[in-house]
Amino acid sequence: MKQNFEPDSSATILFEHSKSAIRAEYILKKHGFKVMLAAPPPDIRKGCDLSVMVDAGQQIDVMKLLDNECIYYIDLIAYTCGQKPVELTTKKEIDGFIMVKSGNMKLTFSKTNGDIVNVSGGGCPDIPYIAQQLINTNLASPIKPLDIGSSLCAYLLDRALSEAKRTFMEESGC
Repeated sequence: MKQNFEPDSSATILFEHSKSAIRAEYILKKHGFKVMLAAPPPDIRKGCDLSVMVDAGQQIDVMKLLDNECIYYIDLIAYTCGQKPVELTTKKEIDGFIMVKSGNMKLTFSKTNGDIVNVSGGGCPDIPYIAQQLINTNLASPIKPLDIGSSLCAYLLDRALSEAKRTFMEESGC
């Protein structure tokens, strides 16, 4: 589900660890906040960063909740001068296949039957094993990357897999 945030009315929470951003997204959604997990703009990125984008009008309530939940963040920034977060998940169609990219992870599947034909990207040590388990399986019954991995790359691949399933269902009319 893609959230649309206007740059003038949004703020981004930066975290030292991706794990904190993932937990913050979960907690904030659980409490009814409109949030979007995104990569920070390139000029403030430090590596495999994730940030959480929130409505600027709710930033005080968001910060209070994160403080109460002991989720530590580095900073909260507002977007100015057209600066935008980098979309975390994108899709591209290539000759009868669809590649879903989430962060630095890519999952490619056949439009015709939903078979996963390729997994690439990432530098986390659990990805070769996860890729081996996913390739040549079908989107209807694959292993979830987070069931067998625990890295940021596994998390991003799990998001790519969810988007691939959703896309395949839409494309096939199921």
